[in-house]
Amino acid sequence: MLVRYDMYGFESLSLEDAVPLVEAAIAQPLEERDSSYYAGTYFRYRTPSDRGVRLYKNRDPNTGRHVRSEYAEYALLMEIAGLPGMEEIEARLAASPHPPRLLRSVTKERDDEEDAGR
Repeated sequence: MLVRYDMYGFESLSLEDAVPLVEAAIAQPLEERDSSYYAGTYFRYRTPSDRGVRLYKNRDPNTGRHVRSEYAEYALLMEIAGLPGMEEIEARLAASPHPPRLLRSVTKERDDEEDAGR
């Protein structure tokens, strides 16, 4: 089974302002979470197969470090993996009032056994 993994960047949008934009694009609510790895508060939507969306600040306000230093120019990053209708999600994001930039898109082969083990 092929699974698509996308990384998006928002240059200047706040985390709170990005949440409704992303929820509209994926047609699912995001859950607020907290993690030192994801620079404090972040939002996610997770499917039963452990795929979905993570939306987070790219710079930790306490330490100043970037979560993904290769995308240091982006205030927010969003990872989307394996959702149905990835092309439609990409189109809805591109048409939004504050569209993120698609930074990376990779399609990988995943086997059913790996999905069943999650």
